[in-house]
Amino acid sequence: MASWVQAIGSIGAIVGAFFVVSYQGREQTRLRQREALQESIDTGDVVVAICIDAVRAIRDSAESFRRHTPGDSFVSETDRLDEAQQSLRILLSRRVPPEMMHSLLRIQRTVTYAHRALRQRSGTTKAISQRTIDSADGRHRIAAKELNQLARMRNALKARI
Repeated sequence: MASWVQAIGSIGAIVGAFFVVSYQGREQTRLRQREALQESIDTGDVVVAICIDAVRAIRDSAESFRRHTPGDSFVSETDRLDEAQQSLRILLSRRVPPEMMHSLLRIQRTVTYAHRALRQRSGTTKAISQRTIDSADGRHRIAAKELNQLARMRNALKARI
């Protein structure tokens, strides 16, 4: 009878060890998933912060067209757009959550177009056309829409925690 009790105890120990290892594996997987989600949220926060600055730089570039006085030489600072372009490029080297990539690229492209528009008109003394002003406003609207989309995506990630 003692051998039967010992056999049953051994089987119980094996089954118990199996469940402990299984539980630990599930916990490890859950922990890795949580860490990956937190990394995505942290990156999402950085993406949104940099894109806020980029959208403001685009807005300011549009405003510079409106403020131009015909007869004066058109001069606009492009430093903020340069910095926004560089920051966006650096972001692309990070592991950006895939769902954010489309909006991030659209903002980057819009910064490039805003920068180009300023460079093309630099030094002109002519009046800035309404078409140019409308295009600049359109770039700002596109970038603001993409920024809102990025913020929603980031908030959706935060809601998963």
